[in-house]
Parts: sequence; C-alpha cells; structure tokens
Amino acid sequence: MKSGNYAIEKKKPFGGKNSFADALILFSFLDYVKLNDIEGAFFISYNTEDFCKRENGKKKLHTDLIEEFNESKALFFKTVGEALRTIKEDIISKEELDLIEEEMDIDYQSSNFHYCNICADNGNRQNKIHFVEPKELKDERVVPANIQTSYNYFPSLTHLNDNQTIEIGYCSVCDSQHFICIGCDSLNPVWEIDLNERIDCNGCNEEYIIKAKQDSYGYHSFEYILPRIKDHCEKCGQDFNIEDLIAGRCADCIVESLKI
Repeated sequence: MKSGNYAIEKKKPFGGKNSFADALILFSFLDYVKLNDIEGAFFISYNTEDFCKRENGKKKLHTDLIEEFNESKALFFKTVGEALRTIKEDIISKEELDLIEEEMDIDYQSSNFHYCNICADNGNRQNKIHFVEPKELKDERVVPANIQTSYNYFPSLTHLNDNQTIEIGYCSVCDSQHFICIGCDSLNPVWEIDLNERIDCNGCNEEYIIKAKQDSYGYHSFEYILPRIKDHCEKCGQDFNIEDLIAGRCADCIVESLKI
C-alpha cells in the first residue's frame, strides 16, 4: 500500500522509471527492522538515482525518504565502504571513499541507469539496459480539429515530425527489448505477448503498437507506431477511431437517433 501511495504521489524511489520493485525492497526492509526492533540497521544501495538527491555536490538520502529511515532507526549508505567506516573508521581511507564516489559519478553520467523490468519480474535482478540507435517512430494518429474528448489522457497528443525517433534498449542479460515513452520518459518492457497489439505506456496512457516482422532466416525487425486514437461512442459504448465519432457518437447511433 505504501509503495502504491508513493507511486501515485511521484515520491522517491519513483520518478522517471517504474521503480515498484525498488520500493517493495525498501519498504519491506523498513517494516522488518521496525517490527523486530532492530536499531541501526544498514540499507546499502548503489542505486542513487532512486534513493538520493544531490546536495552541495554530494549525493544524500532523498528528503522523501528521510522520515521513513528516522522512524525505523535505520541508516542509509551508498556503498559498502561508506557503511564499514561507521563500524571502524580506518577500515577504509577517506581517499578510497572519495575515489569510489568519483567512479559512481562517472558511471552515473555515462549511463541512463535503466534496469530490465523483465529480469526484475522474473527474479528481482537488476540488469542494465543498453541503448542502441533510436528507431523511427511512425505517427498514425489523426486529431480532428475542435473536438473535445479524452485527449487529455494522451500526454504527447501532437503530431510528430517526419524524423521523430524513439529510444530503444536491450537488457545486458536476457536481451529483452525496452523503449522510452515519448510522453513521460518511462521505461517500458516489450513482452512477446505485446507484439502487434495496442499497449499502454507504464507511466501514462500513451498507446503504442510494436509490429514484429520475421524474415526467412528467423531474424525479427520491429516497427514502432503511434496508432490511430480510439474513443468509445457515448451511446453504444463501442470503440471507434476518434475521427469517426461525431459529437461523441458513432455513425450508426446518429442514424438511429434520427429515426426516432
């Protein structure tokens, strides 16, 4: 429940990507140490994008999470070495700690810090997504002028330029495909069952179709499409392409009403 509330409120660890697994790990840890009256437990995570913010040039626990750690009397650390120094000060030198943080900054700047959703779901593993050359994004949406409908649910509801692209990446372990939503920048896994079907972005209601084509050698190619927008007829409730509705009704329902 807490993870769900944090997701709705866009509080850390939620942000630009789906971090539900991270939230479950964190809040399960905090609940456990509170339930068992464990004081001074260490939570160590290299994932500073989800748990930290930069302040005065240093990464510190994000303000969204400070109260949770205070209540559980737990401590947050970015590295094992940082945690070990609280047990024995000279176990690792300040110079070594500074070097570790410098390496983390370099890694952060050179990486998108996106992790495979499919590996996380299949075993709670964090494997990085490596992005490749962006793919062309085909826009098939038709937006009728001066029609008021559920357009506010589509964050990128403007026609794209002919050369619009979408960011595509692959998991370094399972090789599953992921893409970044053009509307909200959320990372979305491409499950095999989703291919050639309308799918919603994890972070918003933007719809995509990923068409998969297989050649004679068994290799797949993928086409990314923003499909024509659908809405339901206010009368019969069936879905139609938005441009085929008039004043919120389909042609059959309009004809039927004229008969009456």
